[in-house]
Amino acid sequence: MVEVVVALIWDKDKFLICQRPENKGNALLWEFVGGKVEKGETKEEALIRECREELDIILSVDDEFMDVVHEYPDITVHLTLFNAEIKEGVPKKLEHNDIKWITVDEMDKFDFCPADTVLLDKIKSERRDKMINKLLKSVLDQDTAPVVVCDIDDCIRYMNPCAIKRYHKDLTGESIKKCHPPKANEMIDRVISWFKKSKDNNIVYTYRNDEENKDVYMVALRDDDGTLIGYYEKHDYRNRETLNLYEMK
Repeated sequence: MVEVVVALIWDKDKFLICQRPENKGNALLWEFVGGKVEKGETKEEALIRECREELDIILSVDDEFMDVVHEYPDITVHLTLFNAEIKEGVPKKLEHNDIKWITVDEMDKFDFCPADTVLLDKIKSERRDKMINKLLKSVLDQDTAPVVVCDIDDCIRYMNPCAIKRYHKDLTGESIKKCHPPKANEMIDRVISWFKKSKDNNIVYTYRNDEENKDVYMVALRDDDGTLIGYYEKHDYRNRETLNLYEMK
């Protein structure tokens, strides 16, 4: 098995791809910049060398993005993709037929080497997830009721502006149990235990505030396979809306 290292280099919303030369295998297909790890090299050292030789740039190698094993008809490669940044230089076509900066949405316009397809799928998936997170955060930020999101260890991971105003400060990173009396914390533990018993156990009515005319709930947060990863406080106000219909002033 041949060890191959490649770089995921971003410039704002675009990442770098290179087109293989006509006189090499997988001719004119697109790929990430990189190459084989030579004897005595670490993966990071090999990637820095390859980028210097192929693009005339000095690279700063960060963490591993992902790896994949791919079997070609004549060779099996273990391909490791690293997050990386250009420290010095501007990419030049020293060995490749062409180089381009592309967005995730443009990926499908290019024919990539077969080993890269799994890497590209993950890049696309992560970008989609980041966009969804931005959209959801925007939704929560605009909510007129407090929203406090906690992980499974009761650490506050997000408070919307309304919640920060209600608690008089941003408590992100702190335990939500610091905000409640012991009896309430016992109830939080009971609810979480109930959430864990079944994927169908997802919402509990926890409090009625007659003065503010609102009900409060604890709602389970789960990952794709239904595993409990946290919870959030949901506040529902029962007052009649004071805005006029479709008022946009």
